[in-house]
Amino acid sequence: MRYLLPLLLAGLAVAAKPPAPVTNQGISDVEVTQYLKGGEFAEWSRARQLYDAGKTRAAQGKGISEIKRTPLIGSGGETPEQARQRGLTIQREGEEEMARANLTLNRLRALAAARHADQTKAVSAGADILSQSWREGILLAAVRGVKAARDAGATQHHILGVWSYDVAGQVSANQELVDELRAAWKTAQAERDYLQPAPPQGYALAPGAEAASPMKLASELNGPAAAGEQALVWAEVFILSEEAAIVLVRVADAHSFKLLFSEVFLTSPKGEKVNLTASLNLRDDRSFLPRLGANASWRLGYPTGSPPLAAALLRHVCHRLGQVDVWADDTLLALGISQIPSRANAQWSIKPVMTAPLGERAWDLASMPTTEGAKAIPVGRLTLRVVTPVATAPKPAGR
Repeated sequence: MRYLLPLLLAGLAVAAKPPAPVTNQGISDVEVTQYLKGGEFAEWSRARQLYDAGKTRAAQGKGISEIKRTPLIGSGGETPEQARQRGLTIQREGEEEMARANLTLNRLRALAAARHADQTKAVSAGADILSQSWREGILLAAVRGVKAARDAGATQHHILGVWSYDVAGQVSANQELVDELRAAWKTAQAERDYLQPAPPQGYALAPGAEAASPMKLASELNGPAAAGEQALVWAEVFILSEEAAIVLVRVADAHSFKLLFSEVFLTSPKGEKVNLTASLNLRDDRSFLPRLGANASWRLGYPTGSPPLAAALLRHVCHRLGQVDVWADDTLLALGISQIPSRANAQWSIKPVMTAPLGERAWDLASMPTTEGAKAIPVGRLTLRVVTPVATAPKPAGR
């Protein structure tokens, strides 16, 4: 559907051009065409042609009527007054054509403006994050992750590892948790044989020897030749404080790096269930994500220096919304497991605005194409709230 495919970031590419005419609904005629369906677009084109023809005709008539002429005695030709009247008639006919065209153009402008307003209205998405022990949370995530990978067609599952981020955002591999994740995955797959043995030297994703050859998962292990064959599995642990940690379990297609599954839970740094509640909220001020989901040409990445926790949570929210494709390229690069560069053609910009260890953390979000000189487009705010639940007093017993 044509009106659902506005180029979300195309405005940046034409920012240097003179501004287009703006309708009384606040969008330009160039933008109007982005919100019209096929038949409506054809109607708009015909009306524009009629308007332009009428404008030209009106200008010609005005020019004829305003030319000063000297009467030619005895010529028998058109008198100055007759020429002026002829010009006024042509001008009036042109203005009538413009008026007829504007009836259609203004109707379609109003329709496009209403769609623009609906598609760019503020929306929000949120989710509660459950508190679980590491063993309980990782097993539940494994059950759902195995199903997600299987449903995508992957019959070979590779557990890349588990990475822990300390309170300063420094990352390190956690081999002890890898073994527990593999054990949970084996339990979840039951009698099936999806989980692959880890390479002796560990996983190290790299491009194939030639452009057309499969990527390498390890020096002695080739990756898939096509999407839907193999899945990559890993977990990220973010230590928030001495009391709380956020765990995310991911599954991605090993060929495209498209994220297939994301699960999040709250635990303690020691893996124990905690008496805390957590929630995640994304406020999208302009319906950026729904529009992004309607346009498959954009692949958003995360530049070096993005706050790791915010980037991880943003990937989770985008994936769980079900509208936006999320890619694992940048994650695996940041974890040091991959030498395959990001395929992103646009980037998120994530700036912290609140950084309390517990309580509320928030980040302002924007996005931009990777083209040189492009400006960021404000999107909204991502908020993580981790608090101690408020105890409620018991109700007095009835008499």
